[in-house]
Amino acid sequence: MRFIVLTFHFDGSGEFAVDYDYLVIALGAKPNTFNTPGVVENCHFLKVYFYLLFDKRITEFAEEKFQRDGIDVKTNFRVVKVSDKAITMTSASSREISVPYGMVVWSTGIGTRPVILDFMKQVGQADRRVLATDEWLRVPNCDGVYALGDCATISQRKVMVELYLKSKQMKDFIDLFKDANGNAVKESKELNIEEFKKALADVDSRVKMLPATAQVAAQQGNYLAKCFNKMKICEENPEGPLRMRGSGRHRFHPFRYRHFGQFAPLGGEQTAAQLPGDWVSIGHSSQWLWYSVYASKQVSWRTRFLVVSDWMRRFIHGRDSSCI
Repeated sequence: MRFIVLTFHFDGSGEFAVDYDYLVIALGAKPNTFNTPGVVENCHFLKVYFYLLFDKRITEFAEEKFQRDGIDVKTNFRVVKVSDKAITMTSASSREISVPYGMVVWSTGIGTRPVILDFMKQVGQADRRVLATDEWLRVPNCDGVYALGDCATISQRKVMVELYLKSKQMKDFIDLFKDANGNAVKESKELNIEEFKKALADVDSRVKMLPATAQVAAQQGNYLAKCFNKMKICEENPEGPLRMRGSGRHRFHPFRYRHFGQFAPLGGEQTAAQLPGDWVSIGHSSQWLWYSVYASKQVSWRTRFLVVSDWMRRFIHGRDSSCI
């Protein structure tokens, strides 16, 4: 019998156990303070992901717009302390400077929640920064336990293994490695096995984990829901790829993330959009595109109506900021 221990309160009191067949861990993440003194006591938090890389055209437009709006953007600075009246920063080219403030909004990325860190120690992942799963979102060495969203990442299959499984006869790879050995590649049109392995290893080292965004979490949730709904069918007729170890097939196809683009609202009814195919749009037209996508992603017509009506009230009367 498998069970999980829960509690009614954050102080650990009122514990009770719940039996489960399958457990999905989706606890999200917390804002990362980097142990900076004074941040927890004096800052308001936003969970924003700055490691998402936007097109250079978007970043340049955003910086120019902020300058036109009178916003002083300081880059390459590190916050070392936040007091109740000022922020202390430092950079490589200057000493510590103190900037007075009225309100601080802290949005420097995310960190792992303590409960996830404790679980990672129990399953032998104490040396990792985030909970790792396989391509089916299963937590290794934990039967019936899955994880998705900000609290987990997928251990990507190595490119060398992927290529081997697709085909044992690798042809026409010369174009992929033009930079691997300079002009010698073009002249010889051959790659020895060591050069080939080195080039593939370089590709493997560049593979990053999936971004911790709602787009990824939503696709993972839909994937798991479909898998659970056809669990019994796939037990009898597996549809996944052949197993590398053992015989037979996996029950399901592995999870594959599809990136549909990303938006960056810039204020003043302007938004930057970066969509697949190197398509970039910046300005008021992209704001309306963001409105349509955001409204379409609401879970019900009721919430969709509430969101759209709130936009209309804000457009007519403005946003009430008196309570900030």
